[in-house]
Amino acid sequence: RGVEGTFLVYCDMETHGGGWTLISKVFGSSTEIKWGFQSVTYRDSTPFGMCKDPSSKEDCKSLAYAQVPGKQVLIRSIAKPSRAYVVHNYIHEEGASPVSWRDLIESIWGQCGYKISGHAVTLVDDDRDSLIGEKLYW
Repeated sequence: RGVEGTFLVYCDMETHGGGWTLISKVFGSSTEIKWGFQSVTYRDSTPFGMCKDPSSKEDCKSLAYAQVPGKQVLIRSIAKPSRAYVVHNYIHEEGASPVSWRDLIESIWGQCGYKISGHAVTLVDDDRDSLIGEKLYW
């Protein structure tokens, strides 16, 4: 249940122990640049696309992006979700309250190169040159 009431989300119950809410997906095939540097897509709360369907081949952002608090982020390959993924903590202070991904991005906006995580909690690599890595920077 979010700030704006109840809404449907997709939850991955298999990857890395399950319990992951799909908050956004960047497929990369769209001709419209939604996720470019300085894009308002990162900062606003407006959902778009089909985040309730992980198999859809379009970018999406769910209401959960701005409304579901957390402390970790799972980044995974769309093509090989079980063979290439990484988990990072984005809340590092003991006892700190969880925040939504949007709120985290808002708090570090304008700090290009900000280190969100210097060490992955879990890294499953398919031995290919991918964007999934040990460190996570904004």
